[in-house]
Amino acid sequence: MFARHPFLFAPAACVLATASEGILAGKGAMNWLATLRQPRFASLPWAWIIIGVLYYLICLLVLSRLLGIASGDPFRNLSIALMLALLVTTAQPNSARAHG
Repeated sequence: MFARHPFLFAPAACVLATASEGILAGKGAMNWLATLRQPRFASLPWAWIIIGVLYYLICLLVLSRLLGIASGDPFRNLSIALMLALLVTTAQPNSARAHG
């Protein structure tokens, strides 16, 4: 099913991961980040937004390519599972900070 529509499932997975990360981070995430002591070479807060967008674009491209591979490849399912696990675990530190 996913192999026929990789460009429908991959964006849906990335949008779901992005939304869950935002919800788990809470409303004051940018304010909280601004209170942290940063090294002088650290990126500015607006740059982290650009980095996040690029991260999810890369995830989108990788996942859509993996879903387009024929299902006979033995490492296809493992690669898709690892990619989905990466998307899910990205939001976990946000949940720990917001609720801990």
